[in-house]
Amino acid sequence: MSRLRRDLARIYRDLTPAQIEQASYRALNHTVAKLVKPAQQYTSTKLKMSAAAIKKQLKVDKARPGRMRATLSAATPSMRMRDFSPKQFKKGTKVTITPRQRKLVKHAFIQTVATGTGSTMGVFSRGKYVTGRGFVKGAHGKGTGKGKITQLKTSSVAQKLDDTALLTTLRRKMYNDYPVRLGYLMGRASSLGPSPARF
Repeated sequence: MSRLRRDLARIYRDLTPAQIEQASYRALNHTVAKLVKPAQQYTSTKLKMSAAAIKKQLKVDKARPGRMRATLSAATPSMRMRDFSPKQFKKGTKVTITPRQRKLVKHAFIQTVATGTGSTMGVFSRGKYVTGRGFVKGAHGKGTGKGKITQLKTSSVAQKLDDTALLTTLRRKMYNDYPVRLGYLMGRASSLGPSPARF
């Protein structure tokens, strides 16, 4: 048994269940909050987005009494292609989704459309999204040349959070940091005595 585990076991015996629960969820929240920066740094190497834009997408759902779970997630499952510097060309639209690489999306076009609050610019193409297949190009309507025009989506911060390389890094950091923070908070609670404490 490591020294840290021995210390935690000793402190654990001196605390009330309420103190143990409080130390546990606060340690969990502290540890998960520390995952935002490495997730932000990794995503910035995969998507052409500013650090501020990536951080705005990330969300920490905190643990609390009765709910010993904290999560790191992203706000939206997919992002619109208009967010990646689109430029119109004769054969389609070019976007910069990943750093230092522009991609031509054939037959796509930039268009400004009316919304309930004014107007917005987007990248569109004739076709539709089909479950399990992604975007299927072509006419999907009645009559020659008619079909559904759809605003195109692409990779997102949420998708990058599922990358195996990033998950491995975040899990390792969780396993290393959580016991240390828990020991610190439990030690503070123990030094304050057995009564319920604020720490």
